[in-house]
Amino acid sequence: MIIDSRKVFRRVGRTARGFIGDRKGGVAIMFGLAFPVVAFLSLVVVDFSRASAAKQSMQETLDAAALIVARSSAVTTDAVDAAGDKAFAALLPANSGIIGVSADSQGRIANVTFTMADGKIIGSANGKVAPIVASLFLNGDMDVQATSEVVRTVNKLEIALVLDTTGSMQGAKITNLIAAAKNFVTTMENGSKKSTEIDPVKISVVPFSQTVKVSAPLSMASYNTTTFSMTGLPTWLDGRNLAMAYDNDIFTNANATAANRIDRFKMLKQMGVSWGGCVEARVAPYDIRETAPTSDVMTKFTPYFWPDESDADAAYQNDYLGDVTTNTNWKVKQSYSPKYNVTQFKSGTRPPATWIPSSAYGGPWAFGPNAACDMQPIKRLSTDFAGIRTHIGQLTPSGETNIPIGLMWGWHTLSPEGPFADGVSYTTPKTTKIIVLMTDGANTMNDTLGANNANNSNYHGYGYLWQNKLGTTSSGSTTTKMNERMVAPTTAPNQEALCANIKAKGIKIYTVGVGVDSTSVSLLTKCATASDYYYDVDSQAGNLDAAFSAIAGKIDNLRISH
Repeated sequence: MIIDSRKVFRRVGRTARGFIGDRKGGVAIMFGLAFPVVAFLSLVVVDFSRASAAKQSMQETLDAAALIVARSSAVTTDAVDAAGDKAFAALLPANSGIIGVSADSQGRIANVTFTMADGKIIGSANGKVAPIVASLFLNGDMDVQATSEVVRTVNKLEIALVLDTTGSMQGAKITNLIAAAKNFVTTMENGSKKSTEIDPVKISVVPFSQTVKVSAPLSMASYNTTTFSMTGLPTWLDGRNLAMAYDNDIFTNANATAANRIDRFKMLKQMGVSWGGCVEARVAPYDIRETAPTSDVMTKFTPYFWPDESDADAAYQNDYLGDVTTNTNWKVKQSYSPKYNVTQFKSGTRPPATWIPSSAYGGPWAFGPNAACDMQPIKRLSTDFAGIRTHIGQLTPSGETNIPIGLMWGWHTLSPEGPFADGVSYTTPKTTKIIVLMTDGANTMNDTLGANNANNSNYHGYGYLWQNKLGTTSSGSTTTKMNERMVAPTTAPNQEALCANIKAKGIKIYTVGVGVDSTSVSLLTKCATASDYYYDVDSQAGNLDAAFSAIAGKIDNLRISH
């Protein structure tokens, strides 16, 4: 029972004043006899008041300590109890008046315990208060007790590492990236070990250059050219590129009907070449949307296929077949499907024969339709941290920079929608989705052959520049157009853009720029969830590990909800 000492003192005071004010002799004698009793009762009230205050102090301390434990990484019984004891001992006021709750040399408190059950931290404490007079009838010290319960919400994490592995990452930069990314994974793994949840941390890895590799290479030997299908070939691929306007498709023929569109998988089969596993970006606006592939051809993905380029000029580097048509038009020669046959390979060009496009692009690249599709494939969401580190350790630099396609596939790996559908629903409680995007350069779609290249560019995740998939055919505006696929321009702030679409789903975006120019800094800062989610790294990625460690620390803090 808790006694309100102020009320008692007021009553005692009124009674005493009444006695003192009464001048009758009998009353004075009675007051003299009653005063010791009143004084004794007053001291009893003080004892109970002290006990009440001590209990309140103990309760507040226990509540605060339980909250600290709930926010900590402790998950075992001993670790939870030790963390609670330490917090309780540090928080208990020195003048609490409670005895029997001081910490021993190991920081343990005998009468304070913290346990964990059903996602809750439960604390209990009991101590004593030495009374002034109440011990005469209480037979010893006065007991005080408190209990506290805090719901511990532990977030699960789904993280996509979207990593630039373009040719400009050669040398120290790729070495530093591999080390930093591996350390990041280890930090996340250590955090997952502190959780009582099942699979609390999942990580995907999306290496990108001018394209992404979404699958391991697949032989086309058993491909059915009538049903356009094969066991093991994803159904969300469209080898005929039906989403592209016919006049803008690379491969054309005299008949523009869908049934007669040229099938890239069929040509691979004719050449005896596997599909390398890479894809093009979808036709806008689906290149920046997570819309799951369906029977609607606009939502499907086109397999990456670098065509055999013209024999007319030696400057065409990926020229691996002999032209078999007498037509002089470069586009007809390039797209003429009968030449895509195993018998047409030029000497020294049959894959895996290689060529080097430019020292800036890394390589070498294999001649043929899979040229520049030589990066590591996507590693889908996984809890195999050792396997993830091994995968990262095999990253190799090659190709141009196409940030939108890498970022888009990072989103696909986290999405509950197809083509993978590996991520949990966006409305799943206690789950945070995160993308960490790292790049060392500006978006590019270069024309390395200059005026001699009728395609206006190298082949790319956005096809050839003349196909107009970016809304331009001018090589001078490709970087701007690719940037605008990521972040809406200031002149059209409401224009749909990839980074905004991702953030609208509640996904947090961290961005890291390695020696990038001011335009890219602005792009990456705007793409990030907030300005402090962008990290600037020196040109050789020497402080990349520090940036990844800082991001890992921020992400690990998201594991415990406050």
